[in-house]
Amino acid sequence: MLNILTDRTKRIDAYLQHDLKNTNQRMQREFAYFSANVYSLLPHIPQRDYLSLFNQLQANRMLSDLDIEQACAMQVHGWDASYASALQKRPGIICTFHTGSYRFLNLLLAHAGTPLSLVVAGDVLKQEKETFENRFEPAAQHIGIKPDIDFINASLPSSLISMARAAKQGRCLLVYLDGNTGSGDAENTGNLLTLPFCAGQLRVRKGTAVLAYRLGLPLYPIICTRKATGITAGRSNHLLYRQLAPLLPLQGEDEAAYAARATATLYAMLAEVAGLRPYEWEGWLNVHAS
Repeated sequence: MLNILTDRTKRIDAYLQHDLKNTNQRMQREFAYFSANVYSLLPHIPQRDYLSLFNQLQANRMLSDLDIEQACAMQVHGWDASYASALQKRPGIICTFHTGSYRFLNLLLAHAGTPLSLVVAGDVLKQEKETFENRFEPAAQHIGIKPDIDFINASLPSSLISMARAAKQGRCLLVYLDGNTGSGDAENTGNLLTLPFCAGQLRVRKGTAVLAYRLGLPLYPIICTRKATGITAGRSNHLLYRQLAPLLPLQGEDEAAYAARATATLYAMLAEVAGLRPYEWEGWLNVHAS
């Protein structure tokens, strides 16, 4: 355990001391996007803090992969085992975001025996499959877990049929809502909502809530952060989970009203984390495209 924590400390420190003057073009570009998006949506944050927050965000991205490999050293807080049991009794759509150690959620669900279908956009599907095969699956097996996870390409027109079939087979769908996944042109299908987000607005997809309504599936909101304040060496291995009550249509609520309410509830959950802990949300690197 001590060796693992020492390794984590060295890796984190390397990111926190990062100097953009001696970096590659990709990092410079990401810092430009990060700065512009934080300036737009979190204008109260002084610009002098941007580099520190950006370096912490990059450290958190590194940790989100490392956490899987070092699963035996992770300390999990707020995870309700009965919540996982409810997922198996009534499968639905797990809604989460790219915050904290977001991939570790898959490990917890696999440990609970929850069959999962990850809904991923086509442009990142290959990367996610490679991550699963090369890092996630070996790490899970090392600690005695055999994950039951498959993938659905959200960019294919047939994705809705695949999701419906998976749900009928008793599998839970897992969707990263901030990944902007979904088939078809959202502008033409009326699949977008404009929601308040931090100090501004976002155009977001409502398709996940629409699908849940049509299939009669509950939405299960879950979000992960690190328990410590700031991405520092101390307690970086402590993860905190927050699970909201399942989102279901109210009596007499139609599809449009439910989709708007559920999607707003989910993004309010994300906005709370993004506003208070901006270094834990990867979305700052691409939210300008929303």
